[in-house]
Amino acid sequence: MQGVGFSLLIAPDQLDDHVASVVAEGFDTYTVSPAGDRDMYSSIIYLEPFEGRNLRAFGFDMYSETVRRTAMERARDRNEATLSGKVALVQETETDIQAGTLIYVPVYQHGMPLETIAQRQNAIRGWAYSPFRMTDLMLGLVGDWSLMGTNGLGLRIYDGEINNDALLFTSPGLADHALPDHHTHRTQLDVLGRPWLLEFEALTAAHVSDYRAALFVVIFGLAVSLLLFALMVSLARTRDRAIGIAGQLTHDIREREAALRIASTEAEHFREALEHVSSYIFIKDSNRLYQYANKECLDLFGCTAESIKNTSDEQYFPLATCEQLKKIDEQVLRGEKTKSEVEVRTEDGRRQIYLEIKSPIYDDADHTQVTGILGISTDITALRLREEDMQRVAHYDALTGLPNRLLLADRLRQAMTHAKRSGGQLALVFLDLDGFKAINDQYGHGVGDDLLEVVARRLKDSVRDGDTVARIGGDEFVAVLQDINGLENVKIILDRMMSAAADPIHLQGKHMKVSASMGVSLYPQDADISEDQLMRQADQAMYQAKNAGRRRAHLFVQHGDPIVLHVDQR
Repeated sequence: MQGVGFSLLIAPDQLDDHVASVVAEGFDTYTVSPAGDRDMYSSIIYLEPFEGRNLRAFGFDMYSETVRRTAMERARDRNEATLSGKVALVQETETDIQAGTLIYVPVYQHGMPLETIAQRQNAIRGWAYSPFRMTDLMLGLVGDWSLMGTNGLGLRIYDGEINNDALLFTSPGLADHALPDHHTHRTQLDVLGRPWLLEFEALTAAHVSDYRAALFVVIFGLAVSLLLFALMVSLARTRDRAIGIAGQLTHDIREREAALRIASTEAEHFREALEHVSSYIFIKDSNRLYQYANKECLDLFGCTAESIKNTSDEQYFPLATCEQLKKIDEQVLRGEKTKSEVEVRTEDGRRQIYLEIKSPIYDDADHTQVTGILGISTDITALRLREEDMQRVAHYDALTGLPNRLLLADRLRQAMTHAKRSGGQLALVFLDLDGFKAINDQYGHGVGDDLLEVVARRLKDSVRDGDTVARIGGDEFVAVLQDINGLENVKIILDRMMSAAADPIHLQGKHMKVSASMGVSLYPQDADISEDQLMRQADQAMYQAKNAGRRRAHLFVQHGDPIVLHVDQR
């Protein structure tokens, strides 16, 4: 697999803004290529690993090329993973040029309807995709051709029809020779909507019937490769289609396991391949007892292939995790396919998070009787912890731990909606510290930061549960007081907030004191206003309080002088 990426769909009138936004992120030379006017653009804005030959694809418009565009539109219109025809990948350099192909999975705008083709075309945002260099792919799956028992066979793979333009792969060592046509076997595979023609050619008459071993390796390798691609797409949370692909592999695994109870050569190849998959793969029976696990899973549990048989989750996981796994397994045994995140708390308190895809195993072609569970699990702990860190950085102030301006806007919007629906009232308080600049200048920013942390903690403790205190910059704070039930209640809270700011603070052997000027605006009002307007009203009232002598709180009034709600007499 050359990589996993995302291509964004861009309308012509959005192109300049898009390029400017990416350049602003630090990619000074970024542009969408090839240049030229088109009715629609796409751009590869994400591709991992982002190194080496993959850097050549950054900014490439795949929608501008006919073969790629055909596959992208098919994926978009059918809402399914689609394989492209033969292409020359942008990643190719001057040497070792290989045929390429790509898998596309559509990514739609969240929440938009997708029942019809027209709706899907309207909702499309871009495509998750993976490029493949065919020779790298096939040699990566098969390895040494001679070790697969195919040293007397050659293989060619064609896209759609047998001609040189459609040739995707030729096995190493395959040369022209004069054996008759009946020494060639051809078979066709449908790979995500593309017909691939596999041509096995006996290099000597003694190997005419040996193509089946190579055919199994190729087909199984492709199936495992497609499953891993689906898992990566799921980890990026771009598509739920991974469940369908995993379900397809469920059928394959059941058939290969059955072939293993008869000890067939093909099943042995299959079992060996599973031992090299980095995900945790296991099979349970209808009583939820383990019957099989690959090497990765056995290492996790600390057991052997024999000792894991007829064991249960209770022997490997904490009670809370076992309860979650039981509910998931019961769904699967009812015939449902599931995709879940499972959290495990280790004895030392660490969190482990797994993305788990499970499918039912049936004992008949009609899928009427579930006899077991196939599970494929991947450790996504690092990914989730990184996402949580990003959420904290995006929504909370790094110094005080209070909500920042972004999270404040969301909570204020929710509070205004609640007040409007319930007929209640909220107060928005804009607070600015008096005297903070002098302390900051005299003692330095380190002491100033320590003081802000103390004040922030006091302000948070001074309001009620359900209220929000946020720091929006410097020494400015905003509080959202919900369900205030009259100005008297507001005055009580303002008194506590004033004390929180004005009480003496002792830091590093120094005695310091600040105060606060506050502006208050109420919602709802006679006219419908936005959260930005409400913030500006409270800000205006705060400046009026500061100009009137500080250490006080003023209520914004639309017409006339502000109302004094509180004056600190200390």
